[in-house]
Amino acid sequence: MPVLECVPVRRFSWRASQRHRPGLEFMVSTVSTGRLHGFESLEEQRLLLALDFAGSVAEVLPQPFRLRFEAGDGFREHVPDFLAVLRDGSGWLFDVRPAALIRDRIKPIGSF
Repeated sequence: MPVLECVPVRRFSWRASQRHRPGLEFMVSTVSTGRLHGFESLEEQRLLLALDFAGSVAEVLPQPFRLRFEAGDGFREHVPDFLAVLRDGSGWLFDVRPAALIRDRIKPIGSF
């Protein structure tokens, strides 16, 4: 499936009593997709701002797909936060977490 035709796996919603800070970010610098990008935390909003000014980014997709993989204790699923597609066709997957939530066993994978 062409990656640029993906829709978010989950919908973004918010209410007054929740603890995180979701919202919509309009990217206008080098990415300039012409649409709003959903984020679920202030950390994700900051990533979108940084990607907006990264010269090699052509597209940003929030929660682009569900990864299903086999682990030692069975199958697991995970939805990455963002996919940034670069102008050369390659891309980067981002999982955004506050530093306090990152455990030692989580290692970055790199680009694809």
